[in-house]
Amino acid sequence: MVTKGRKFEVMEGRPVELPCAFSSALDDEAVNWVSGGETLALDEDILNNDPKLEVRKESDRSTLVITQVEPQYSKKFTCMLLGSDITAPSVVITPDASEYTVRKGESVLLRCLASGNPKPVVFWTKKAGQLEEDVIQRTDGTLSFVADSAHQGVYICTARNKIGEKWKSIDVKVNGPNNAISGAGVKPWVRTEEGYIPVGYLDSTNISCTFDGNPPPNLEWYYNGYRVKLNDEKFMDAKEWEQREQNYTRTTLELHRMNQDVFGDYICQASNNLGTARAVIHVSGKPGPPELDVAGSVLKWSVRSRSPIIEYAVKFRLRSHDIFNGKHTVSADKKDRTGSDEYSSSVDLATFLQKGKTYEVQVEARNAMGWGSMARKFQTIEVPGDDSVPTASSSQLFIFFGPLLTIWRVL
Repeated sequence: MVTKGRKFEVMEGRPVELPCAFSSALDDEAVNWVSGGETLALDEDILNNDPKLEVRKESDRSTLVITQVEPQYSKKFTCMLLGSDITAPSVVITPDASEYTVRKGESVLLRCLASGNPKPVVFWTKKAGQLEEDVIQRTDGTLSFVADSAHQGVYICTARNKIGEKWKSIDVKVNGPNNAISGAGVKPWVRTEEGYIPVGYLDSTNISCTFDGNPPPNLEWYYNGYRVKLNDEKFMDAKEWEQREQNYTRTTLELHRMNQDVFGDYICQASNNLGTARAVIHVSGKPGPPELDVAGSVLKWSVRSRSPIIEYAVKFRLRSHDIFNGKHTVSADKKDRTGSDEYSSSVDLATFLQKGKTYEVQVEARNAMGWGSMARKFQTIEVPGDDSVPTASSSQLFIFFGPLLTIWRVL
């Protein structure tokens, strides 16, 4: 990249062009423009649907055009070649199973969760045939229908962006109205809507799961590996009940006066003569496992906690190491709270990690009850920047109240 940082001054309402030039022709290499952790454009495709943004790509340069400057454009703009913050799609289907057995007449909902940057387009197909006319496919990646024999088959979810394509499949089998299968029964299945439930000290809470199978499974609750017995001292105030819905049973464990003695892992386990299925729900007054996301050098996270978050710890290690031996603390702010028990924050890793190195990073949060769980998966990031080879240029816009809008462009 040969573009040097410089300063722009633009009247509000006027256009501005931010050039990004390279020392040689780009050929098939992609150029993306990023601002505030969001990818705005990839090559000449505007990804955030902003009508005031345009990109012109020539042989050795890319130019971001803001056709009408407004106050909301007072932020940093970064131009870079295809790098670590551009990713091919990944796909997860729920239910998370290669084979999914349903009853005839049951309402079926398949979800396809896709990630990638740029945000991938998601669509469903059916192997060796078309989707039935009564199948409803939505833009959020869900597929729904009322099960009939015609719906049996392999459903394929495909996620596609400019970088590539990824797909996964699920084999849906439809049984008779009484869940009868010729010569066989149905193994139990168990599902839960939440893997973590935040609670406050002495709060009450309900934890539940749904299950089914043929023969009808026996359902048991376990706490930290031990069978929950309602006559035990710690569960004397607890209640358990089941409710049969159209195609499944919902079981609920009602807990009161929550404290350290009953924080932990609750397992909902269903068993019949064909097998056993279980789901784990973690209940705690400490913060839950954060959800992590990386955009450029910025690490973002969200975490649930009933009590206010006090601080976060970003733990890191070089990719070749086994132990997270580095730690950077981030104080929580009131504005981190985004819901009744939801918090989010971020940090620029380039401010304390060595540029040009690849790290694996983790996050945990602390409230008054202590440090919570670490994220279920760490994130891998190559910190951009190098003393000898520039990888990006940046533009920063600062607004002054008045008719003049000043745009600064800095490395």
